[in-house]
Amino acid sequence: MLFECAMYKDQIKVKPNINLNIGKKESHQNSKSKPDDVVDSIKEDLAKLKLAKKLSINRIKFPIVGRVGKPETTYLRKIYYILEENNRGLRKNSMGDEAQESETEEDQRIMIHPRQITKIFTSPEVHQAVDMFPTLLNSRAPIIPGQVAIISLQEEHKELLTKQLRDSNIFGIFVALVTKYDETNKENPEISPHCMLCEFVDITNIDTTGKIVVRGIERFKISRVLAISEALIKGEVALLRDSREPLRNPTLSAEIAKRVEKLYDKCNGLEADYRRADGNMDDVKAIEARESFSVRLGNMIEDINIDEEARRFILELTGFIGLEYHADMQVKLDAANMIDTEDRLVMTKDLLEKKCEILRSRISHLSANETSTDINSTHSDTKT
Repeated sequence: MLFECAMYKDQIKVKPNINLNIGKKESHQNSKSKPDDVVDSIKEDLAKLKLAKKLSINRIKFPIVGRVGKPETTYLRKIYYILEENNRGLRKNSMGDEAQESETEEDQRIMIHPRQITKIFTSPEVHQAVDMFPTLLNSRAPIIPGQVAIISLQEEHKELLTKQLRDSNIFGIFVALVTKYDETNKENPEISPHCMLCEFVDITNIDTTGKIVVRGIERFKISRVLAISEALIKGEVALLRDSREPLRNPTLSAEIAKRVEKLYDKCNGLEADYRRADGNMDDVKAIEARESFSVRLGNMIEDINIDEEARRFILELTGFIGLEYHADMQVKLDAANMIDTEDRLVMTKDLLEKKCEILRSRISHLSANETSTDINSTHSDTKT
């Protein structure tokens, strides 16, 4: 049984909760302190900063809107307890003694956030079996990294999701994209060769409407389908990342990436102007609620160390972010299954340039019609 996806118009920003002042001295070191004491003090400060960073990165926030407390509804409560078990374990193991540090990972529950999935899938060569939740492929489904969507879960999906979170220790949801589904042949749906690992943005309504908000984080290649049921598709998957062959033209790629950033924001502005000129203020409100390109990219990379590999990954994400609101389903699907960073950047740039051109033309056409209407109205009043 499939669940549905829909566009999510409200943007939710979750800022990191890192206290950079931990370990800062309230007073200066005594000038007569021994050198060894100073070194020990610095080591202690660095250890506290390292601990604070580790706890901040690994502690997973409960993804609901409003006051965070112990929920009373069934599935929210189950997910809350899973997260609390993880976060208590982090505090205990980080603050404990050497004996606790020697515990194996099997002795403690450590949840992995989708943004940290490379701790499990360390390279594209690593294959593992996962449970994927099927959704019909359309432009509103989470096809590409960064894309936000609403997923509607039925009762069986809710139960399976909470079980999967506990069994896999991955605090996310694998989504398989069904390209063709026949009611008379439910056991053999056609699916996209890639699936998406999504993070939870908002699960507040999981017990009521069953609708949860997710964001695509990582692409995975489905190498083999192991089993299919009405509720789940079990398959063997591996990370789907762009080729790490040297860029053919690094300077040009960097320039195109900057161009994509400007075009993305320009497209959003023109689209809002067009909807406003057309009198569709609900769409205007939704478009103006979109985050700027820089904010969207920042949210996607806030947990990674910026090195040469990360810079390449940023170019990869840039090509995807530009497509979310401005490309149709097929373009997104093609982009998701590409492994050439430069080709995707060019495709995204060309698409955004074309859309800006179309929007300018439509705005000009509406303005011309308005002017014509005003003139005709004036002539009519004069005759009267």
